[in-house]
Amino acid sequence: MPFWSRRSRDEQEPPKHRKHKHNTDDSPLEERAWVTSRAVAFGRRAQRRDEVPVLVTPDRSVQLDRVVRRVGSALIVLVVTGWSASTTRAALLPPSLPVRASPNSVASFPCPQNAISTVDMEACEGRRLLEVDREFNREAAVLWSILDGPGRRAFARAHDAWLAYRHHVCAVSARAYLGGTAAGVIAGHCQRALTAAWLKEVKSTVALYCQGKVRAGRFRRCPRS
Repeated sequence: MPFWSRRSRDEQEPPKHRKHKHNTDDSPLEERAWVTSRAVAFGRRAQRRDEVPVLVTPDRSVQLDRVVRRVGSALIVLVVTGWSASTTRAALLPPSLPVRASPNSVASFPCPQNAISTVDMEACEGRRLLEVDREFNREAAVLWSILDGPGRRAFARAHDAWLAYRHHVCAVSARAYLGGTAAGVIAGHCQRALTAAWLKEVKSTVALYCQGKVRAGRFRRCPRS
């Protein structure tokens, strides 16, 4: 064989002494599969190392617990503060009823002298109710000026309970005419009658407190006998 056609020793004989670490008989396809599996396993171990400090570390759990407690405490303080502020504002003002008709309500309509239609009757009942409300507010302010702290709180709770009572009682009365045009008239008449009765109770309470008292100090707004 000519010297220029002779193959080198490396080309003539495969390097049998060069062995793969994993297997000497692996084909190129098996070798790539082995390398890929090792890379995936390495990636999983790296992922686990990255996740462990976030999920399992006791220090991070303690920090989260402290944050949750602080947020909960702040919410409780805000709720209590808001409730205290609203309670303080309510304690400074006597109970009252609306003295103006709400926009687009029937009470904002004019009340004719001879009401014939149910709309006119309902408008008249609404206007009469506003007049009773104004008188109630005057008497409630007088009673409020006479009462002490516990008495004012009791009066405010009684007024709130009475408002709920009036709403439900008049709703029951109006349901007797459910679907008819007279339901609004019946509801308005019921509200006016119950408000007049509540006004009478407040007036009698004022008279009870002012009986035999000199019109001075917290009794200065007592009615003249």
